[in-house]
Amino acid sequence: MPYVSGDLFSRLAGLRGDAEAVAPVQPDGRPQPLCALYRVAPCVTAAEKLIQTGERKPVTLLQSVRTRWVCFRELMDLPRADRLFDNMNTPEDYSRASMKGVNLQTKD
Repeated sequence: MPYVSGDLFSRLAGLRGDAEAVAPVQPDGRPQPLCALYRVAPCVTAAEKLIQTGERKPVTLLQSVRTRWVCFRELMDLPRADRLFDNMNTPEDYSRASMKGVNLQTKD
């Protein structure tokens, strides 16, 4: 996810309240556990229990603790919001982004 930003994490932190985790949800309704914020103590405890049972899905951890789900409309005003959750896993993904004129070298 090359387009995640400090603005995204600042927004998530500001919405945390007393939640044990804060997780954004992309426009199609899928949660993004790799872009989430986690409070260490409760989440480590929950993760250890899940691992002992053989569960390895990050979203299950979010479902096991008090999570503040942040819907995409709460993030739409952030710069490049439409790209925040674009994945880049292959050389083809990189080529597609490059052809769109996306500069992947900058931090803006």
